Amino acid sequence: MATERRFFESEAEEAFRRVRNRLRTHSPEEIIMACIDKLSAQPNDWVQHLRFYPPWRLLLLVKWTLLYGEYTSIPRRALTVGNFNYLLNLMHDLEGHLRKPSEYENMFLFFRNMAFQQFWLEHEFNMLDFARQSVLFGKLDPAHRFQASFLEKAGIPLPQFIELAMMLMTRFTVEKKGSVTPEWFRTVVKAYEAGTIERFLTFLSADITTLRVKLGQTRDPNRKVSYEVYEKSPLREMPLLEYHGVYYPFSPQLLARSLETKIYDTLRKDDPQGFMNTFGPIFERYVGGSLSNIGAPVIPEQELARVVPSVGKLVDYLVVDGETTVFIDAKGVEMSYLGMVGHQPEVIKDKTGNSIIKGIEQALGTASRLEGINEIAGVPIRNGNKYLIVVTFKDMFVGNGIDFYEYVAKETLDRIVSRYAGAAPIPFGHMYFVSVDDFDMMVSAIVSGATDLTRLLQQAVADDALAATKKFTFGQHVRKICPEVESPKWLYDESKSILDRCACRFDKKP
Repeated sequence: MATERRFFESEAEEAFRRVRNRLRTHSPEEIIMACIDKLSAQPNDWVQHLRFYPPWRLLLLVKWTLLYGEYTSIPRRALTVGNFNYLLNLMHDLEGHLRKPSEYENMFLFFRNMAFQQFWLEHEFNMLDFARQSVLFGKLDPAHRFQASFLEKAGIPLPQFIELAMMLMTRFTVEKKGSVTPEWFRTVVKAYEAGTIERFLTFLSADITTLRVKLGQTRDPNRKVSYEVYEKSPLREMPLLEYHGVYYPFSPQLLARSLETKIYDTLRKDDPQGFMNTFGPIFERYVGGSLSNIGAPVIPEQELARVVPSVGKLVDYLVVDGETTVFIDAKGVEMSYLGMVGHQPEVIKDKTGNSIIKGIEQALGTASRLEGINEIAGVPIRNGNKYLIVVTFKDMFVGNGIDFYEYVAKETLDRIVSRYAGAAPIPFGHMYFVSVDDFDMMVSAIVSGATDLTRLLQQAVADDALAATKKFTFGQHVRKICPEVESPKWLYDESKSILDRCACRFDKKP
């Protein structure tokens, strides 16, 4: 009887060495540009193209070529179509030496790795997601420390970055070109201080030599090949390659994802905790502003604190939708590298301790302390179903409350629930951990009249109770209930405002 193959990191490392040794026989520049060509292609048959050229595989090959390519010896083997495909086949073979679904502790953790590897590359630039940065950061007082910090790091003021980034994306989404030069900005260059366009492009780009140095400096010496395959490409920090004076996006999707969160990522990079201390209240206000559109009473933490016994922290908002009470907590965080690529439940639990677990603790504590309270700020508090929504800045991919309990943090959550005589004031099946993208989409669906908060949550819980209808992200529930859901009006209005500002920058002279 054949023995079932087991995963060994050493086998993945050996497969990686075959890739590394082969790529060293070719010109690194040729490999990188060949990958960019495939990533920027616009084929008639997208499905077939993605089968042969998965973008996460190509981006990883670019990274490894930058880190391990041979930049000195000559001559090298010509990178023919056949040789390039051979190299990609080695990348494909490497994936065959990774952990199989059956070698994860549970299937949920396998799908979670897939989500972090692939979901972020599956859609084009959304100017409304980009506009959220303008709402969060672009309207801050000019004296706010985030404005000064961004100017120092980017070399241009934050509002100007927003304008130029929006212009840049039209090059690749409207004109559908594969590169850009400073000359392309000639019709707006006079509207900015001298050197602004060059500093903007420099901020988003690096040449091959600089990329090699930066990637080498940030590379974890204890990295595992089985982790690297599932990572979001570190090229997101420098989404443009400067090559002979021309700027190439490594892929339009990578550039889009980079720009959609670039301000957040830039401000957070050097001091994540210091950033969160300031950003947390900004994000909470944003979530509250979004909630104000749903038509149901929204009670902020300050109002809760006047009535609820002051023992422990409260959630940021309480939404009362008829008999239903929804606890909303805003956590403006993202998952750490190890939390994204790792497969061990204990690692994921550790990396979500200050967001998901803390959000659950605060909601359960608030729900418990609400018992016996019949009214807050004139709003009747009913004894109907209770739900929790934890809103994060980026998707954490930890499923719903039952997924998180069963597959990630069972013992920790059991200890928390034990404080309440063994019965959670909010059932785990009523808990959702939602990215701000999905949260805004939910609010937009409610505002459209296609559903209301109670119906949407009831349907999500019912669907998740059955394997045939269970969803991986909350956004999938929203799209099922409201397939034609549009982005929120406040983000549409902000994107229009940015476009109007951009239009005013253009030189009207012939």
